[in-house]
Amino acid sequence: YFVLQRRGVPFLNIFVMFGAFIVFCGVGHLFDVWTLWHPAYWLSGVERAATALVSCYTAGSMVTLLPRFLSLRTPEELEAINRKLQREIDRRRQTEEALQNILKGTASVTGEEFFPALVRHLSQAIDVPYALVSETVGNPPEKVRALSSWQNGKLTTEVEYPLTGTPCGQVVRSRQCCNYPEGVAQRFPEDELLDRMEAKSYLGCPLLNVSGEVVGHLCAIDTRPRQDIDRTRRILEIFASRASAELERQRTREALEAMNRHLERRVEERTAEVSRSNQMLEAKAGELQQAIDRLQRTQSQLIQSEKMASLGQLVAGVAHELNNPVSFVYGNINYARDYSRDLFEVLEAYRHSYPHPTDAIAEVMDAVDVDYIQEDFP
Repeated sequence: YFVLQRRGVPFLNIFVMFGAFIVFCGVGHLFDVWTLWHPAYWLSGVERAATALVSCYTAGSMVTLLPRFLSLRTPEELEAINRKLQREIDRRRQTEEALQNILKGTASVTGEEFFPALVRHLSQAIDVPYALVSETVGNPPEKVRALSSWQNGKLTTEVEYPLTGTPCGQVVRSRQCCNYPEGVAQRFPEDELLDRMEAKSYLGCPLLNVSGEVVGHLCAIDTRPRQDIDRTRRILEIFASRASAELERQRTREALEAMNRHLERRVEERTAEVSRSNQMLEAKAGELQQAIDRLQRTQSQLIQSEKMASLGQLVAGVAHELNNPVSFVYGNINYARDYSRDLFEVLEAYRHSYPHPTDAIAEVMDAVDVDYIQEDFP
């Protein structure tokens, strides 16, 4: 029953063998009593052989399992292991709480507010008086500029300092986390800032962009030697990655904003150039329209001149054609006047001499209306 209920117990076959041995021993005693009245010794012998077989198998198993039995922990060792596990559980719980506190403090902020929130909550989570996040200056980097710094409960920004002779320089140059659990000020005597801080321990992690280049670092400085280095390092590594992503995002945003400003300037310049070109085109179009108007007026004048020239030629031709008969008429009009006057005088003399013309002559005179012609003719 115990084996069926506890299949995960170590050395389960030993429990099975011991249970079988006890059962066979009890059955053997029953057969001993049974043979007092019924001499069935062969049945008792088979049972004792089975008991011996189980006993030998159990002894053999015990020989192979004895080193494993000896390696089992004593109660005192188990108690120490339990205390160690409890401390590890407490450290993990503290780490989780620290991560949750930092996440709660930084999850809802981005941009310029992110880095102050990061160093403030990081300092409170891992219980250090100094925390700093920075970006590198130069290529290769020779300085770092603090994006935000937490110093004894106060935020400071825009601090720039060289990397030579500092633990931050080791972090940037090695491109990996650097840990100095104690004596950091003595290890870097050139760093006067560590002396002013009375620093004893230092832990820093680089900020890497997507290309694997160092763009900054995140560090925590304590005035006491650090014991929980692994926990602090894991927290810094996690938030160094988060800070790297945020710094990369900000730089990308700044690059996009600079590109947008550049494009806006280019668009404004292009717009001004297009406006000037349009004005020039409009001026040219006005000049062209004036030229077209002048050309049309000149063309009209030319056409009018051509018309007048053609008309002059026509008039000259007509005048030339009319000049001869007119000249003929003009040259003979005096003679015609004299002749017509002479004829009218002859006609008048004839009428006085013959007041009663013949019928034929009277009809002709009525038809011609000589009196009207005589009055009308000049």
